[in-house]
Amino acid sequence: MAKPKILFVIGKWSNFDPRQGASNARHNYVESLRATGLAEIDCFYVDEHLMRHGTPYDEALIRHCRANPPDVLYVSLTRGVDFHGAPETFQAIGQAHATKLVAVFNDCYAAADAARCAEYAPVLDLVLLGDSYTAVLGQVAGLAGADKYLPVWTPQDPAHFYPADQPPGLDISFLGSVARYPERKLGVGLLGAGFDNFIHRGGQAEDPLSQEDYGNILRASKITVNFSRPVFDEEGFQCKGRVIEALSCGTLLLEQKNPETERWLIPGRDYADFADEREMIDKAKYYLAHEEERASIADAGHQKVRRLYSGAAYWRLILDALQVKPGGAS
Repeated sequence: MAKPKILFVIGKWSNFDPRQGASNARHNYVESLRATGLAEIDCFYVDEHLMRHGTPYDEALIRHCRANPPDVLYVSLTRGVDFHGAPETFQAIGQAHATKLVAVFNDCYAAADAARCAEYAPVLDLVLLGDSYTAVLGQVAGLAGADKYLPVWTPQDPAHFYPADQPPGLDISFLGSVARYPERKLGVGLLGAGFDNFIHRGGQAEDPLSQEDYGNILRASKITVNFSRPVFDEEGFQCKGRVIEALSCGTLLLEQKNPETERWLIPGRDYADFADEREMIDKAKYYLAHEEERASIADAGHQKVRRLYSGAAYWRLILDALQVKPGGAS
């Protein structure tokens, strides 16, 4: 059976900076799909094009598709940048090659983010909401084309996120940036003061970790804390990629209470949540003192992610929605 060809239009490097290593888009989308064997993969790196040529990538992408026509064009339309291809460019590719057009929009935590989705939605077959859903879905409900909007979780590469084969030796970890997150700074400070066996690492621009090291720390942790507010503690919440990463590794996720993660998981059953810093500390102490309960919730979350929110489940969901028949086996 011939496999569909999926062309990713993404950044090659984290924060479009070669010094910071591979972008999350490569880990999350390209490698999670590669692991399934469901499709052939091609990549067009927008940051690499801009660094080499200093011009918009529209014409270069059209030429690329003319030489290598894709069945599916999967575009990451990052928030807060101004170099994205025009909707007309994607539409022309779709019409020329009968290509299905998909765009993933992350960081849609504010009601105003519906406008950036709406700019592209008329030419797309699918509008993927990658980590924030409530604000945009509320804005488009009942409108023409609302059925194109599909909330999704962040897929992960199973080569890096899997459970440990030995008991965890680290009590608590938080892996992520704090520079633009006042709430995280406070939380990390309290965790550091309250627990001797706590580690904070990560933040791609602050303390870059390899995917291998990142996964190893998650696997070694009894509890991994996550904060769900956007940068600068703006309004709204996100179901961060860290949610699926942590649960894939079998650690107990201790997550700031939010409606986005609750779309996929049940607090108290699949993970533990907290309303404020005091409750975060109290629950961390509780689950460290109640190992069987901690392990039971951690395992329930891991099993649910493995069953429902794997990379294979992500790509089958999208290919089914596009009515594209996958090849290979997951």
